[in-house]
Amino acid sequence: MIIYTKRLIIFIIILFFNSCSHVFYQPDKYQYSYPELNKIKHENIYFHSQDRTKLHAWKLFANTKKPKGTIVFFHGNAQNISAHFYQVWYLTNFGYQVLIADYRGYGNSQGKASRDGIFQDAQVILKMGYQWHVESSAQKFIVYGQSLGGTIVIPALSQVDLKNSVDLLIIDSSFLSYRKIAKLKLKQWWISYPFSFFTNALVSDHYSAEYYLPDLSNIKLLVIHSEADWVVPIHFGDEIYQVHTGEKEFWRYKKHSHIGIFHYLTEREKLANYLEQL
Repeated sequence: MIIYTKRLIIFIIILFFNSCSHVFYQPDKYQYSYPELNKIKHENIYFHSQDRTKLHAWKLFANTKKPKGTIVFFHGNAQNISAHFYQVWYLTNFGYQVLIADYRGYGNSQGKASRDGIFQDAQVILKMGYQWHVESSAQKFIVYGQSLGGTIVIPALSQVDLKNSVDLLIIDSSFLSYRKIAKLKLKQWWISYPFSFFTNALVSDHYSAEYYLPDLSNIKLLVIHSEADWVVPIHFGDEIYQVHTGEKEFWRYKKHSHIGIFHYLTEREKLANYLEQL
């Protein structure tokens, strides 16, 4: 037992010193589904990040002749867009066009997932989404970050020249600091608990959203989180809401799971009605 415990401790040390990206980014190449299965009109597109890494995205077209708005969606840490598009495809039925892209290393995007690289990817995705928005003469421009996607898009949005063009920023079940979420996760497992005291050394807060959210005070913010979220506890959502100094609203739920709120038709309709009022 002692030998096993020592080996496990050594494994954790190696994991956190050499593979921190794996903790936050868990991409795969599996094709979970296709827009065609939901009869969604879409376009399969490829484009390049700032360092020429080839990336992949889907444009999901609105079911109306003229789109009510454009939604650029940033997904969470695992799988790829063929799984995550189920979180937003329904918005096409309410008249919104949606851009959902895979970061490097995810799905059909090339490269290897890294914080520096994904920061570049997110900026390009935002600019491409806004260009589509302008070309299609859509009305409202909405940026939506879910789970890890929220903490990815906030720094990127602060660095692109779009802050005066965004009608709404939605942050769903997310967090501001890589270190804070890592420390929480380390504390949850007895064998990793001692390492929670060394989070500052083990985990970088480079590009953490807490440093960039104050730059977005002119953008209306909608925070969505559930008290039953055990993956990203709701106090992280509270922190996002408190840090933002501009116009904001918090949709606080009691029973829904992590990123599970919009599995329900009533909540989808609530969001669609909210977007109508922007």
